[in-house]
Amino acid sequence: MSTTTTDKGIVLPNGDDPRANGDDLIRGFGTWVNARPGIATHTTAQRDALAAPDLWPGKTIWNSDRKVHEVWTGTAWVEAGGGGGYARHFLTMGA
Repeated sequence: MSTTTTDKGIVLPNGDDPRANGDDLIRGFGTWVNARPGIATHTTAQRDALAAPDLWPGKTIWNSDRKVHEVWTGTAWVEAGGGGGYARHFLTMGA
């Protein structure tokens, strides 16, 4: 029995693997997703301790210390959404 994994740690059984049926693959993928939520909350220290398979380019977290969303580029954490989008505008009504 031989298996390979994706760069995110998802097991991809080969044809001779008894786990290669569709139900087991779906169940395994569901377990993997539940263990690695899309956007998790981490402190800066927890973020810095992440490693594969829990860290990949595009991984997005909420940094609870800095109160910002951050994305791993593959080499560094950057603040998400730096290209514009939501801005606060205030209208002051005078007398």
